[in-house]
Amino acid sequence: MPCSKYTGQESDVINLGSYNYLGFSHNDGTCAEEAAAYIDKYGVHCGGNRHESGAHKAHENLEKCVARYLGADDAICFPMGFATNAMNIPSLVDKGSLILSDSLNHSSLVLGCRLSGAVIKVFKHNSAADCERKLRDALCSTSPKTGKPYNKILIIIEGIYSMEGTIVDLKAFIEVKKKYNAYLFLDEAHSVGALGPTGKGVVEYWGCNPKDVDILMGTLTKSFASAGGYMAGKKEVINHIRIHSAGPCYGATMSPPLVAQVESAMKIMLGEDGTETGSQKAVQLLRNSRYFRRRLKQMGFMIYGHDDSPVVPLMTFYITKVVEFSRRILRHNIGLVAVGYPATPLTKARVRFCLSADHTREQLDYVLDALRVVGEEIHVIYGNPENDAKYIEY
Repeated sequence: MPCSKYTGQESDVINLGSYNYLGFSHNDGTCAEEAAAYIDKYGVHCGGNRHESGAHKAHENLEKCVARYLGADDAICFPMGFATNAMNIPSLVDKGSLILSDSLNHSSLVLGCRLSGAVIKVFKHNSAADCERKLRDALCSTSPKTGKPYNKILIIIEGIYSMEGTIVDLKAFIEVKKKYNAYLFLDEAHSVGALGPTGKGVVEYWGCNPKDVDILMGTLTKSFASAGGYMAGKKEVINHIRIHSAGPCYGATMSPPLVAQVESAMKIMLGEDGTETGSQKAVQLLRNSRYFRRRLKQMGFMIYGHDDSPVVPLMTFYITKVVEFSRRILRHNIGLVAVGYPATPLTKARVRFCLSADHTREQLDYVLDALRVVGEEIHVIYGNPENDAKYIEY
């Protein structure tokens, strides 16, 4: 059976495969110093769950910071992003409930929905109109599991879809939620920090009121370069999760240095450090996203997603081509993510770029030149390249 072997060599690559959207993952600087200080002050682990000996004032301070950052009443944090969805959705709905779930929702959301026992209706990707049709049709009858009217309706969507690069049509889903007196669950794993004038996510991006979203979920792993996830919303909802979710009851708490990393990064984004570093990071990420996407389109590549999304899927379609693409681009000292079946449909393989505020224009131009070479070599430039002079400078 073939296996990979360590070559004994190391090389520096331009990393376009990580979720370091805001560039907080450095091993020096304010965040790293604060994390190191927390180790000296509190150690590396609190030794229990939130219901027992693991509760710590550091967690309480972090949750206040998260709520302040998002504009929510309260928040609760967990040490793992995947479990934040899988463990908590079952505490929000039961077999008498109805869930409307986007067809491209993350597997953590899918697992949480299935574990809840609720009736699940899947609607077309990012289509509030199809969501409304499925919801209305379901309300014409009783729950097939209980024979009674649904006790609760929960719509579950994401801010940015990690394999598509699409930004959710949040305003339209809020309208559906209000019209049918439903609840709205928004997973911002890839959008919090990565969208909005100050990085507060898709709610800020669309200019919506965070109070109109009942559950604001997100990870602390990506934009904030730590680990874990959060749930935010009204105090009554968060208190319900604290009491009824399996997460706080059985899961270990976040490590103090991880808490420090998140809190420090959020304070920078809020401007509470007395600088404009946070707003500058948000603007730079947007500039990089728009520039990179525009240039790829001009070169003739087929790109999925919206222009403001830092998640950029480049379609190869063929699984053989996506493998060869990733191998050849690595020879140019560029690291990216190659995605194929079963993460995507068999005929929709793609390579995915995740842009960062830390990427320089020189780095992006180098990557674009290399992509042109590799794209021509393996014939994945499916469009007609435009004149490079036409591109808009961001």
